[in-house]
Parts: sequence; structure tokens; C-alpha cells
Amino acid sequence: MKKGNILIWALSLIIAFVLWGYVAFYGNPEDEIIVDNIRIQFINDQYLSSREYILVGGRDATVSVRFVGRRQYLANINNRNVTAVIDLRGIRALGNNPMEYELQGPADLDSVDQYPINPLVTLKVDKIDSKSVNLRLDFNGEIEDGYEREAPRFDIYNGESLLPDNYRVRVTGPVEVLDTIYEAVASYSPHAPLRRSIVEVPVDYRFYTESGQLVDNEYIIANDDVWLTLPIYMVKKVKLEINFIYGGGLKGENISWKVEPESIRVSGDPEILEDTHTILIHQADLAYLQENFNETIPFFLPNGLKNLDLVEEAHVSITIEGVTTKEVSTTNVFIKGLTLPEGYTCIVHPVTITLRGSDNDLRRVEPVHVHAEADFSDLTEITPGFHRRFLDKSKKIEVLGFEETVGAIIKDYIIEIEIIPISEAGS
Repeated sequence: MKKGNILIWALSLIIAFVLWGYVAFYGNPEDEIIVDNIRIQFINDQYLSSREYILVGGRDATVSVRFVGRRQYLANINNRNVTAVIDLRGIRALGNNPMEYELQGPADLDSVDQYPINPLVTLKVDKIDSKSVNLRLDFNGEIEDGYEREAPRFDIYNGESLLPDNYRVRVTGPVEVLDTIYEAVASYSPHAPLRRSIVEVPVDYRFYTESGQLVDNEYIIANDDVWLTLPIYMVKKVKLEINFIYGGGLKGENISWKVEPESIRVSGDPEILEDTHTILIHQADLAYLQENFNETIPFFLPNGLKNLDLVEEAHVSITIEGVTTKEVSTTNVFIKGLTLPEGYTCIVHPVTITLRGSDNDLRRVEPVHVHAEADFSDLTEITPGFHRRFLDKSKKIEVLGFEETVGAIIKDYIIEIEIIPISEAGS
């Protein structure tokens, strides 16, 4: 084909297409189109909120419309520039409400006929309300060996401060959905095994039905911000101990002792418990111990430690070994706080003191070696005659020359003095 012929053929083809388009567009102007997925625009939302209503169905609905008219107008109509407007003031009741809509879009809409395929849109309306539900922790983590966790504590931020709220949170939403909510579950998943307490960490929580199904509804609102405190305690076995104050002729080699149970399991703050190896349950002043000791003693744990074995008392036995006793009558008693009237003197009557120690040393102890003290400072009216007071237990009874091996057993010794005129003292 010659070059000139090719140009003529191409030009003829273009003219044919132009003429066909003109005829199609202007020569046969009437046509119709169906536009699907026309989105809905809601106006006057405040009408629902003022009545504590909420739209729970139909918000994502779309409509389809058949448009009939000249093609030059139809060409400018599509679901990107056309919306279906629904005035929510038309809602009349809870439940399903069939609603009419008005199309809005380009000016070409006024030049075509509109035939809605779905002339009504059903909107479902529910009452909005709030309620309080239980909150529990779903802990997805590990506790390091030798430690344990206790019950979590939740704090609710009310806008001013952290306040305990009895493990409950408030939720707002449609009544139909609220009725299905049984509890709220806060999840916490630490990255590593825990050995220290978690204190006031913000946590998210979700709502579940009684059967454990997640309530995943876009209209429910969690009203409270929640902080988690998770106490972590160290667990350890510690020994129960007795502290001895040696005296009364007793030393470490003169006693044997036993505590049952010997130890208990306790938990507590790691910073405290790491340095705690024994628990003192009894302090025994051996100077007061007159015979073997067998008693059940209640005890309490210090520093907030918790008794995991739930043992609140221990049996303590102390056995005296390798010593004997001897009674010595002496008048070597210092009378404290006594001011005698002029012309009077004080006679101290012998008091019998029980001594304890090694048999060999006790044989050598004489009354002159024993010294004691009695307090008569409360004797405000000094009158002739006999007066009695208990031996001052706060003062040690000394056995001079035998302090390392012999001691006095402390008990209620009565000191008797007699106040007489000096003139009668030598008679």
C-alpha cells in the first residue's frame, strides 16, 4: 500500500470514531446506569446522644440507585461523588428503624431521574448505658525459682489520684452488648522471669462473656485507666533460734536446747529476706532459769514476713547440764535509798540465796562472798520495826571471787530489815 493511501485510511478511521461518538452521545442521549456502594452520611448525631441512644446497626450500610437520563449527565455520576444523607432526627424508637435518605452530589443529579434499588436503610438503635464489672489478671509470665507472687492489686485512676476500686472497672456501651459482659481481664506478660515486685504499671484490659468469649464490639468504651501492682516475694527456709543471756552460773556448755520445728518456710520482700537466715523466737535469760525449760511459745515474724507453713508457735526445750546448786544465807545486802532518823540504825536479817555452778567452786563459796542490793527508796515513813522488800532484780547478785564459775539464780528473794534505836543495837 502506498504511503498516501495509508494516511487516507487512518484519517477515515478517526473520522468514523468521532462520528460514532457524536451519534452515541447526542444522537441517542437517553441511557441508564446503576451505581452501587453509595456511602451514607449521617447528620444530627447529637439527636441520638441527647437521648442516650447509640447507632449499632446500619452505620456501614450502602445503597444502590438506578439513574436514567442523558448520557452527558450520567457520565458525571458515580459512588465517589454521590452520598446518601440520613437525618438521625427521624429515629423514633429503639430497635430497627427503616430510614429514607436523600441523595446529594454533583449538579447533574438534578438532570436525571433517580430510582433507588433499596429505598430504605434499616438502622438499629440501642440504649447506651454503663455498668461495673469484675477485673482479674491474666498473668502470662514466669516467676524466678525461689520466688512467688501474691494476689495482684489494681488501682483505678480517677483523674486525681490512684484509688483502690475493689477490682472493678466501668464500661459504657449499648445495653444489648453490656448484658453479655461478665468480666474484664487485664493481661500482663513480662519479658523475663520476675524476682522483684511490679508497682503501678499501666495495663490494658478487655471484656469477656461468662463463657470466656471476647466481647469485641466497636461501641463499648472502657472508662477507667488501670495500674497493676504485682507483689513478688522471696521464698526461703529459715531457722528458728533462741538468744541466750548467760548468767546464774550457766554458760553455753551447761545447756542443751532444741526448737520444734527447727525451721519454717517464709516469704517476704527480697531486699529483707535475702539477709534473713534465722528468726529469733525467744530470749532466755539463764539467770532466771531455775530448772529445765519445756514450753510452747507463740512467735511472730518481723519485717512483714509471711509464714507459709502457718506455724504460729514452737516448742522450746532447754536442759541444764553439769552444774549443781547451793543455798547460802548472807547479810551482805546494800540497802539503797534508806535515810534513817537520827539515833536509829538498820539491821539486815539474813537472806538465803540460791547459787549455781560447778560443784568444786560451790563448796568454797562462803556467805561473805555473796553481795546483793535492795531498794527501800519508796519507804517514805521511817518507823521502828520490821520492813520487807524484794531483792532488786535489776542488780546482779555478785559472788566475789567466783564470778566466772558461780552465779545466783534470780528469783523473788525477800530482804527483811529491822529499824531500831542505836541504843538497843548492842544489847
